[in-house]
Amino acid sequence: MPKALSIFDIPLLVDRIGYGLDRHDQISCTLVNKVFYENFHPIVWNKLRYHNISNDSLLVKSLEQDQEILSKNTWWTRSVSVHTNANKGMTSLLSLSCKRLRCLSCLIVPSKVDRNDHVIAPVLDLTANNAELEIFSLFSKIFIPHSTLSRLPIVISKSPSMTSLKLEFAWRPYHGWLEYFLKNLPLTLRSLSVEWRRLGKYLEEEPFPNCDWPEKYPCVVTTQFLFQLAEGQEESLHRFLARLGRQIGSLIPLLQTNEFSGLTTLNLGQFNKITENQWMNLVMTLSGRIRSFTADVGLDTMSPNLSSVLVTHWAETLESLQFPCMFYSDTQVILAGCTKLKRFECMWTQDRESVPESQMKDWVCLDIEVLKLMFSDGRRVLTEESICMEQERRVVQRIEWAYRQLGRLTKVRELAIGWLTNIMFWGHPNLDMSLQGGLWHLSELKALEVLDVSDIRCVNVGMAEVQWMVKNWPMLKVIQGLRYRLNTVEEIDPESGSLPWLSSERLDLIIQ
Repeated sequence: MPKALSIFDIPLLVDRIGYGLDRHDQISCTLVNKVFYENFHPIVWNKLRYHNISNDSLLVKSLEQDQEILSKNTWWTRSVSVHTNANKGMTSLLSLSCKRLRCLSCLIVPSKVDRNDHVIAPVLDLTANNAELEIFSLFSKIFIPHSTLSRLPIVISKSPSMTSLKLEFAWRPYHGWLEYFLKNLPLTLRSLSVEWRRLGKYLEEEPFPNCDWPEKYPCVVTTQFLFQLAEGQEESLHRFLARLGRQIGSLIPLLQTNEFSGLTTLNLGQFNKITENQWMNLVMTLSGRIRSFTADVGLDTMSPNLSSVLVTHWAETLESLQFPCMFYSDTQVILAGCTKLKRFECMWTQDRESVPESQMKDWVCLDIEVLKLMFSDGRRVLTEESICMEQERRVVQRIEWAYRQLGRLTKVRELAIGWLTNIMFWGHPNLDMSLQGGLWHLSELKALEVLDVSDIRCVNVGMAEVQWMVKNWPMLKVIQGLRYRLNTVEEIDPESGSLPWLSSERLDLIIQ
């Protein structure tokens, strides 16, 4: 007879409850159940987990005992997590007589021996029968019939306590389902994620029915939709995060409805194309309320007026802006117009045309904490005139101006900067991070923790520059992209290839 465990032993063992049995594990479920059930206080069933169970007979044998035990201790069973195949044992598991669940997590993958869709109905039944359910997560890699899928929003809308919901499908739901689903969300919901993906690797093994996918789709995961709501005000949806495939046109009317009047965060994923009118409508629709905006499509193909429109409508609220690409002139308009920016990322840029020095305004985003930006030297043509003294003087002025702007950002913690030059030759002026070139302008960046200059060509520093960084940037932890300009051989450790004088008891400085 195993030694009985005291209540003080339970916290250590709670995470081990459940079954981690696969086809290679020969542990007897009967013995496991006997030890668990006869010696554990019922509170250990606060969390029940089934992972990677592929042996139906083993699972069903265990479930027979689970049913009996759980029927007597349903009050304690508050969390069930199921990650297994869509087999008959799965159906038995989901029919557990749990009435007071707070958390239910299900991951369902295709079964090659059983019908796949029969397992979804018990999931919905279990959800509907638990009025205290707060967290529900379902990742289904099997096709769900339309009739069953239509029932899901109804079940969710009638959950009086649900605060967190995450749904992931391996196919595209029928047209109109998403809009219907969003209109029937419970008022208690504070976190929502709905996503469907194309999983090519499963198509090769077992094609899904009623799918319009190509016969051979690349074995990659392509996110089609992601809707997410974060913490919000009572009985309202405060923030809304949307990533969508190619449906930008259908998003704008949705954002204009009262359901999303409290939206402050918007994340647009990759999509094939978006017109300038759609951009304008999107910016004006979110006027005066957007705080964070992210997109995987750049502004490099947009109208030059778009950045001005963005500043006009978002400047008073915008705190975070992330684009993969933007014209250099647009970046300057935004940084000189959005006073509340705390995060700005645009690590690739190009010039529509050279910005005159007279139009280079000072940045007003003095509270920014994360800045990732590509500067430009403004050169446009590869001629003798483009490398004349006058052009060189203008480039030097741009470098000085860039250093001055960066030196005013005293709250920045992460700084990644690049320098785009439109002429390929060595020896031209560059934002080279040297003291002689203007590094001393950044002496007030006392909060700086991470510096990345990987996108600056030929960044060579010596001992003087690195020692200056250590002295003036007390919070610095990581520098990326620096190369060493060594004056003497003694400055480098021949065995490790490192600079020994970087080691400091005060600061662990890593140059990568």
